[in-house]
Amino acid sequence: MKKSNILMPDEACQTSLYDTKLLRDIETQLRELFKAHTYQEIMPPSFEFVDFYTGLDVGFDPQKMFQFIDAEGKNVSLRYDFTVPIARYFALNQKQEKTTSGFTYFGKVYRKEKQLKGRRMESYQIGAELFGLQGNQADQSCLEMVFQVLALLPLDAVVIELGNARFYRRLLELVGSEAQKLVDLLKRKDLDQLSSFVAQQNFPKALAELILALPIEREFDVLSALIQKTQDKELLSSLSELEIAMEKQQKNEGIIIDLGMIPQMAYYNGLMFQVYSEKVAQPIISGGRYDELLDHFDSHSKAIGFCCQMDSILKAIRVTGGDHD
Repeated sequence: MKKSNILMPDEACQTSLYDTKLLRDIETQLRELFKAHTYQEIMPPSFEFVDFYTGLDVGFDPQKMFQFIDAEGKNVSLRYDFTVPIARYFALNQKQEKTTSGFTYFGKVYRKEKQLKGRRMESYQIGAELFGLQGNQADQSCLEMVFQVLALLPLDAVVIELGNARFYRRLLELVGSEAQKLVDLLKRKDLDQLSSFVAQQNFPKALAELILALPIEREFDVLSALIQKTQDKELLSSLSELEIAMEKQQKNEGIIIDLGMIPQMAYYNGLMFQVYSEKVAQPIISGGRYDELLDHFDSHSKAIGFCCQMDSILKAIRVTGGDHD
């Protein structure tokens, strides 16, 4: 057989024996944790119609989907996301509007990524979704679960960053036609270019000061004072949500505010968070509130969830304890 015939495609990922055992050990622990909190395991389809993903208008890029045409001529995609099909399942199967349900999942998603980013195109995820719990109670329940997950991982120096999608949306509304430029600068955390950008705009002084502080300021009191100066009710309201989350989690160390956080998923509409280990660049856990997603399925329940990015978690553990083949 030719050597070229035994090579794996660039899109493929071979998990080492060490990582496989470590992954299964973590899975076992997390299954017990989720079971103790009455979360039910769910297995969404591996395939979905591309129209299902794109028709929701939640920012999914069809160019990043692995697609094929089925026997009926319809475009089908490999699983791109877990949250959306689980939200659909809950909405179609809930018996009453006030139903509270928790689901957990284990499996891979498939997304075409630029190879130079160092991201895999098949990523193993473990996550939890909570539906029906009202208001701040859901936020606290989700964050508490994240802390319990972190307690099971052999990782130190972990930081949880809290943001708010409502704050982000309102900020872009205030910036107006130059919103995308601001998003790009916040992603890069380019302070010099951000300063030049703000200087070129005709923003009110309070808004300009707030924008310049977003990439670097983490002190709640300082951010609160800056937002107070804007006198914008939506910004103030979203900050209040974060304040409640911070107060409820005071016993848990390593939480900081990041009002410059950009939603990883366009369906987030409230609290959102990202967990970082100093050992890897990408978040090891991410999540947020997505009540509005349920509206697409004629359900008006509250919803929040999080996803453990197992590839990043396994890498962080390897770096912490040494590489293994």
